[in-house]
Amino acid sequence: MHRMRSMRAGVELSSVNSADLARLQAEGKDGDLRTALSGGRTHSLRSICSTEARVNAEEVASKLHLHIMGPFCLLTVLNHMDRANLAYASVQLNRDLGFSDSVYGFAASMFFVSYAIFQVPVQLAAQRVGLPRALGAIMVAWGVIAISFAGLTGRPLHLYMLRFLLGAAEAGGFPCMWGYLTR
Repeated sequence: MHRMRSMRAGVELSSVNSADLARLQAEGKDGDLRTALSGGRTHSLRSICSTEARVNAEEVASKLHLHIMGPFCLLTVLNHMDRANLAYASVQLNRDLGFSDSVYGFAASMFFVSYAIFQVPVQLAAQRVGLPRALGAIMVAWGVIAISFAGLTGRPLHLYMLRFLLGAAEAGGFPCMWGYLTR
């Protein structure tokens, strides 16, 4: 029924542009199109459809999956690997650097303490500077801190500091990703 009304007006619903709008308004036939586009309710034609550009939903979805969801999934996997790496490396790490089980346990808890402390402040700062810019800064900081584990010495304080800084760097990662997806 909607298609029939729009066909009476001389234009198909999927191909409305500014030239068609001007022609229909000049001919006084924009009422049929306006009613068809709004599902039987009468609204302003300009409030119903954009005259400048039409959005193809499939194209938007494919770009979303390729350019946003792909990197976010990769970051999620890398994040999980980074969190779990200390657990996998604990036996070798404790033996090579001479750490006791209590040193290892305290270092593991330092990550989660700083993660909990910095999650809200990092998200508030990210809202202020912009989510894409903040997410980039978070990922760079995360990478630099993760690489610095290669230079870890036998001093427990170094391990504590690195785990604390890693938790602070990762704290805003997931909130920024979710905020970016929902804005």
